[in-house]
Amino acid sequence: MISIIGIGNGASNIAKNFAAYPQYDVYTLSDRESSPESHQHYQIDSFEEPEKYEENIPNLKKFFKDVRDQ
Repeated sequence: MISIIGIGNGASNIAKNFAAYPQYDVYTLSDRESSPESHQHYQIDSFEEPEKYEENIPNLKKFFKDVRDQ
């Protein structure tokens, strides 16, 4: 299995396309709600400045616990 991680709305939309294929595990982080699809999603708060995302990122260890090296 190959893990695909989409960070942000645009990258998450692209990453979701890989969920249709069984060889990929897909993880997305965005400020939008995710429709029930075959991937893991973490909804984050939305900020105007990129620095605010860095200051307010939650602990994602549990969310990413199954991410593979590939």
